[in-house]
Amino acid sequence: MFIKELIMMKYNIIFLDIDGVCNTDTSYQQYLYNFYGVDSAKDVNKEVKHVKKLNNSFMPKLNLEYWPMDQNAINNIHRLLREVPNLKFVISSSWKTLGSIEKIQKIFQLKGLNIPILDKTSSLVNRGFEIKDWLDKNALIINKYCVIDDNTFYIKEIIPNELIVTVNPNIGYSSIDFEKTIKIFE
Repeated sequence: MFIKELIMMKYNIIFLDIDGVCNTDTSYQQYLYNFYGVDSAKDVNKEVKHVKKLNNSFMPKLNLEYWPMDQNAINNIHRLLREVPNLKFVISSSWKTLGSIEKIQKIFQLKGLNIPILDKTSSLVNRGFEIKDWLDKNALIINKYCVIDDNTFYIKEIIPNELIVTVNPNIGYSSIDFEKTIKIFE
């Protein structure tokens, strides 16, 4: 009976982008403010110029693994885990190229993002096709799904608009985005 139940398990799926959703322009800016000990973009620019004059090559690492995540966005994503039953995430972000699901999971956990990652999309022509491909291959395990992304141009060509939550990349995944997502899963 357990195997049959496992086979019949259906999940609510979120296709999750990271940059612009969890990593925001604001979180990046705050990271630089904290790194340089300043309060404004003007001061950051001044400090960068100063560091360059000193020929000091030490600069903050800002590749994908080191990019700071926005705490409000993370909190709102964690709220989804409490509200949406059988929720799993499929990474549709460029972060999927960092390696295995386990490696991505570990990086997310170090940043405070603790989500159950089921899979990641393949790399095709564009994100819309990648999501559609994943949906087609995994239709039997899907109850409902939605896409959370800040750049939805190609996604909207393929996925119904009512299943897409378009996030403002300046503020990340907000309480308003959370409410839109909850409505999709009702």
